[in-house]
Amino acid sequence: MNTLPIDGLLMMRLMEHLKYGVNHYGCDRDMELTGRFLQLNLPEDKKEVMDWLIDQGIACDCDAFAFVSKLASMAHNQLRVHNNAL
Repeated sequence: MNTLPIDGLLMMRLMEHLKYGVNHYGCDRDMELTGRFLQLNLPEDKKEVMDWLIDQGIACDCDAFAFVSKLASMAHNQLRVHNNAL
């Protein structure tokens, strides 16, 4: 999680964008939805984030959605464990 080139809030927005896009348009086995989101929200860092996703084995928008959802779930669980420890 520490190597994410995107902050948590933007990651959650990407997850919602991909969820909507994949559910409504399907997955064309490319990363067009992901790229479009990054171009609008992180134009100066788009290439870095896309390269990072590809390095993680992500090849299409549905893979990106599954991966980002998993990261969000892990972050949520870490936060819950931290809050329970307080």
